Amino acid sequence: MRWLHALGALALFVWGVFGAFMVAFVLTHGAEGGRRVKISERGIAHIKHFEGCRLTSYYCIAGRCTVGFGHTGPEVKPNMTITDARAEELLRQDLEAAEKAVAELVKVPLRQGQHDALIDFVFNLGRDALANSSLLKLLNQRRYKAAGEQLMRWVHAGSQVVAGLQRRRLAASNLWFERA
Repeated sequence: MRWLHALGALALFVWGVFGAFMVAFVLTHGAEGGRRVKISERGIAHIKHFEGCRLTSYYCIAGRCTVGFGHTGPEVKPNMTITDARAEELLRQDLEAAEKAVAELVKVPLRQGQHDALIDFVFNLGRDALANSSLLKLLNQRRYKAAGEQLMRWVHAGSQVVAGLQRRRLAASNLWFERA
């Protein structure tokens, strides 16, 4: 009879070790097993819609020299012109950077719409805005509803509410709260 108790104890121990391993694996590699979730075509369309594509550089509302689908960087100069193909290439690079930031900062599983909304957030506002936000803090506490409600707080340029940002965040909020 003692061997049965020993076998039961061993089974519980193995199950506990396996469970601890799985928790550590998910925390290290994400719920997708290390595979970074990609933005959906719907998420890309959302970003393209709100960014628009301008093949000649311009200064955005934040005062940054911008070209293509909202691309900024030291290589973007005033009166710079790019092709449609280059605009798409820059968009893909910027999306990869946003996906990487979300993968590094978010420690909880996401639905596709939530992921797309966060990619849009980082694409539009930058990694640091997400990293230092109440949105991220609430999200990593698994307070999904409260985190999603934070999106509508990000509608200002300086101290001014911007109607275009209100529309963009409302659309992102719709992505966040949709059931897939």
